[in-house]
Parts: sequence; structure tokens; C-alpha cells
Amino acid sequence: MLALVWVIGTSAAVGRNGFATASETMASAVLAGFGVLCTWMCGLRFNRTHLRAWAVSGGGLVAVGFWALRYGFVYPVAVVGIGTVLAFGVMVRWSLVPGWPQRVTAVAGLAMAPLLAAMLGWYRDPAPRAFAALAGLTVVLLEVYSRVPAVARASDRAVVALGSGLSRVITTTVATLTFVLVILPITLVSRLFGYSPLEPGWTSTSSAWSVVDQRRVRTPGGEPVGASSTAMLELPLAPAMRRRARLRLIVPLVAVASLLLVVDGGSLELPPWRTSARTEADAPGTFTRAFEKDRAFDDAPWARDLRLDLLDAWSNLSFNAALGGWVLRDLSSKYINIHHGERATTPPEPGLGEPVVVWFLGGSAAFGAGQRDAHTIPSELVTRAGADRIPLEVHNLAVPATVNWQSAVLLIARLKWEDPPDLIVVYDGANDLALQDVLAAQGRGRSDEPASLVDAQLDSVLRERAEAKGTADGVLPSSASTIADEPTSPEEAGRLVFNRYRRGVEVIQRSGAEASVPVSIFWQPELRTKTPVSAADRAVMAEVNLDPKDLGSGQAYSAAARAGLGALGVVDLTSVFDGEDEALYWDTVHTNERGARLVADAIYERLAPTLSALHRGPG
Repeated sequence: MLALVWVIGTSAAVGRNGFATASETMASAVLAGFGVLCTWMCGLRFNRTHLRAWAVSGGGLVAVGFWALRYGFVYPVAVVGIGTVLAFGVMVRWSLVPGWPQRVTAVAGLAMAPLLAAMLGWYRDPAPRAFAALAGLTVVLLEVYSRVPAVARASDRAVVALGSGLSRVITTTVATLTFVLVILPITLVSRLFGYSPLEPGWTSTSSAWSVVDQRRVRTPGGEPVGASSTAMLELPLAPAMRRRARLRLIVPLVAVASLLLVVDGGSLELPPWRTSARTEADAPGTFTRAFEKDRAFDDAPWARDLRLDLLDAWSNLSFNAALGGWVLRDLSSKYINIHHGERATTPPEPGLGEPVVVWFLGGSAAFGAGQRDAHTIPSELVTRAGADRIPLEVHNLAVPATVNWQSAVLLIARLKWEDPPDLIVVYDGANDLALQDVLAAQGRGRSDEPASLVDAQLDSVLRERAEAKGTADGVLPSSASTIADEPTSPEEAGRLVFNRYRRGVEVIQRSGAEASVPVSIFWQPELRTKTPVSAADRAVMAEVNLDPKDLGSGQAYSAAARAGLGALGVVDLTSVFDGEDEALYWDTVHTNERGARLVADAIYERLAPTLSALHRGPG
């Protein structure tokens, strides 16, 4: 019983933490040991006899508590502690405080349901509020069972009656479905296409049955004659009967083959479990790869949970044609929380006065792919400004897999339905470079018109729907580009990126001017342009299959795209990581939390005069 208590109390947190790395294995072992201590202490009565055992166990619990605070494992430790205590109360006795009512085994079986739901829910999606609510319901049921036996007995009888009724309903339903879906079709098919060696062919005036004279096979006393059997007789069949017998076997095979052809040639197709724009900057494969094993996350035992939360956020995207791309739906998780299209950001320190409101836009790097809520670039800006006594209220509106033009459309919409901020900040560039590669793959490499990373996917969906209805011709434009030739050099491709990017920047700047809001735009760094290339950088290149021999063309391509940024008023942060030997990137664009902090420092250095002017001070 105590082993079962330990399993229920620890499995959710240990399973969620995992064993992919040595640090994860060590953390899981500590959590499992913490569960052992909790189980043991629950079994000890608090008295003088067990005082030494309580002291030793309590010391271990305190040590684990300090470890949890030091390495950010407060939630898993709390889950193990609460889950173990409640599991012990459900299955053994509920007596947290000396003198509380004692119970016998399995009296509060009803409390097991919310307890298991709390643990399974934590394993699937570690939401503290949901876990606390289910744990609270478990405590309520335990108290009811301990203090109000009449209510407990009535509850148990109700559960038994409900279970009996449900079992009858399930049995009846399964039996009915089995008869309708299995037995009845088999019977019909057998009657229509069944073949018996005793009656080959359909019923007709001629039959394959042979009438055997009883006098030939039985003695006058009724005993069989010898060992002969009519079952062993091979009766001669007419050729017509043989043909009908073969035809009867072929009919069901033809029917099954026809059905398969109809299904395969039709529109029966299962949707993919995740849809996305497959680009170098924002490909979902980047998020599904176990980046927590990279050197950039050596000191981050929380990295695996962060990646799982990032996957949840990525699969929680929806498409909004009015805004020209993806939008973020609400999400509640341990490290990534989204509400009304905004990712959670560190709030300003109270007491510093009215905050300066900042809207922060961009793609997944601005969103914070690779950082916890409190350590994204917007959160680091709040912390950096707070050190200078400037309160910032940053709204992280960045959306993964979007380009500058889509940020411009989102900004226009936001300015129309919300009060304008005090400052608009845009941090992007990598997705606009990736967009050129996407357009080239579509045969549109010479086009500098605004586009998005998902145009090809949407065009494919619309074309399939139109072709299914037989209306594709003349309804949709040809999927082949009218511009067949591609850029002749990386420099020409870079100029096309700049022309496309410039249009979005001008829209953003004009929108800010119309709303009387200053705008600051920053071009983000990427791994291909970092100098010098460190050993950590080479390790990342190997992980993402980036050949160092291709760096020259990539750098020329990026340089051409950035050549006119200064005249456009865009701050180029390409060199912000130059000279850094420590691992920062976990792919060609996204960084760990130290990388976000370095970028935030560089942005804040540029924004400091503007923020100081906007800050109105306490009062």
C-alpha cells in the first residue's frame, strides 16, 4: 500500500521532468526520494518515540526545499509533497494534524478520483490553478469521510449504484454495437457471398447433394457399415456449378477492391496533427527537436518543460485571414502563458510611478522561443529599465512564423481597437530572410511584393478544394509563377528582401506617426553572421545541418538585405553576439535566456533616452 502511495505521489512530477539528460535524471531521483520521505513521515505518528525520525526526515525535506528554490523546481516538489500526503490519506488514513479523525483503508475511495485527475492533469499540462482546485476537492472529500460518516456511507452507496447503472448501460451499448456492426454484417455477407463445399453455387434446380441409401451405410440393426463416411466422398460437379462456385469467391474480393479505390481516390484524408510554415526561422521541427540537450541549456534543468510548453503554444495557433497570418490563442502553462494574443511579461515594479506602455512585435525570437516568461526580451527590458527606476509595461504581441509586413497589419488593427501605447518596438528580420527562400521554392524568387510564410500552404489547400469540386480552372491563378527566373546572386536576393521589408517598415512608421507614437525597429542577429565562429556555434550548426561552407553566401545575402537599414531608421543588431564564446544559439535564430538578456541590453541602450523622456515619474 505504501508503495502505491509513493507511485501516485511522485509519478506525475517525475514523469513530467523526464530522464533525457543527466541533470533530468538527477532531478527525478531527488523528487522520487522526496516522495519516499513524505510517504514515510505520513506513516509515523508524531510522538516522542518517533521524534528522532521526524527530525531526520524533516531535515531532508528542508534540504530538498532549498534545492527546489535554487534550481527552479518548486512546483514539482510541491506536487510530490501534496500528492503523496493526499494519496496516503485516501488509501491509509487521513491524519495530517495529531488528533484528527483516524480512518481505515479505502474508506475515502471517492477522493481518489480528483486526486488521480490532479496528478494526470499535472503530467499533461502543469497548471497550478487546476492542480490546486483538484487537490482542494480531494481534501474536502477526505474531511467529509473523516468527520461525517453518514454522508460518506451515502456517497459510497450512490457511487456503487451509479457504477452498477453505468456498467449495465455500457454492457448493453457494447452488445448492441457488436451485434449491429459485427455480427449482423458478417451474417449478411455470409448469406450473400458465403461458400459451402457441400453446396457450391447458388440455389438452383440442380443440387450437389447426393442421396445415399441408408441400406448401403448401416446394418439392419442401425450400426454404421465399416469406417466409410459420406463426408469423404468426392461427388462429381457439373462445370456450371464449378464456375458459379469460383464466381461466388471472386465477388467479395472485387467489392473490397472497389471500395479501397473509391476511398483512396476520394477526399478521405486525416488532417496533420500540426500545421505550420516550414521555414528555417520558425519551422516546427525546430521546436520538436530536443534542444534542451544543447550546450545553450547546460544549466537549465527546466529546458525540457519549456520545450513542451513551447510545443503546446505552437500547436495552439490559429489562422486569421484579416490579420494576414497566425494568431495566438490563450494558453496556461508553467513557463509560457498567453492571454488575448499577448505572452505574459514581467510586470513593472510598483512604486515607480505610472509605467511607460510599450508594444513589442515580431516573430518567434521576439515571442521568446527558448526563454521562460520572465526571461524573454520584453521581460528583460522591464528588468533593465527597472534598475534605472523606469517602470515599463511591455505587451509582447509577437507571433511565431510572421514577417515584418504581418506585424504592420497587426499593428494597424491594434491601433484601431485599443488605446495607443507610449512606444512601439519591432524586433525581426530573420523570417523576412527565410521568406525569400520560400518564394524561391515557389518560383517567385524575383518578386518583392509583400507575402507571408504560409502563402504556399494556403494556396495548396484552396487548390485542392477547388479541384475536388472541378472548378480549379479559371478560379485560382496558376501555381506556377509568371516569373520563372531566379535571383542571379545572394546580393540580388538580399536586395529583394530589403525592398519587401522596407514596405512593411514604412507602414509601421506611418501608423505610429498617425497615432503620435514613436517607433523603434531592430533587425535581429542570426548565427550565420556571428563572428568569430566559436566551438559552441559549430556544435549548433552540426545539430541543424548548416554547412560552414555555406556561411559565405549566407553572410553576403544578409549583408545585402541589411545594406539600407540605416537610411530606413532600423537599428541593426547583427553584431550583438560577436566575440561571445559561450553557447547562446540553439538553432540559427533562437537563443537561450542569456542571449535574450544581451539583446535586451542592446535594445535598452538605444531606447533609454526615449524611455526617460516618456517616464513621468512617481505621483
